[in-house]
Amino acid sequence: MLEKITVIVSPLSPEVLGDTEFEDRGFGVWRIVVSRDDPFLERIAQADSLCRLTLGKPLAWTVFSTRTYSKAELDSAPCLRMIVTAFVEDEGEYNGVEYDLTNACPRCEVGRRQLGPLRVSTKKFPRRADLVRLAGGERVCSARLVELIVKSDLTGASFGPVVSPAPRSRQMADW
Repeated sequence: MLEKITVIVSPLSPEVLGDTEFEDRGFGVWRIVVSRDDPFLERIAQADSLCRLTLGKPLAWTVFSTRTYSKAELDSAPCLRMIVTAFVEDEGEYNGVEYDLTNACPRCEVGRRQLGPLRVSTKKFPRRADLVRLAGGERVCSARLVELIVKSDLTGASFGPVVSPAPRSRQMADW
């Protein structure tokens, strides 16, 4: 596995930056991509601590990790976690979907079981998204993703229809 850390930050002093290369994205934003063991990450953590101590606020920065796996690593993996990259402010409950709360947490309803098809409008779903999370916690897969999962004989997921919340319900073709 090859792991790269991307840091998005406002311009840094030479002491913090050191010999680390950066991409100036304009508007006072730098993009820095380094490996997990690069000493730059320790320097920026120290700069963040100093900002918090002297200014009372953190250094404005964003960090995310990108992992690239070889074909052999993917083939030998016991499971594959799919990450949701799209969020839509809608949920089945607002559209009349009923849930069985028998085995659900009484506070947050985690573990509830959906009864019947998911009723939600897909008009706000990003066109390129294959996996969307709704505000109610539901996950919706595109028809393309479902087809790939089924063809690949992956297990551990079940799929049901997504129907329009309108009175004359019809199944949504792409979801």
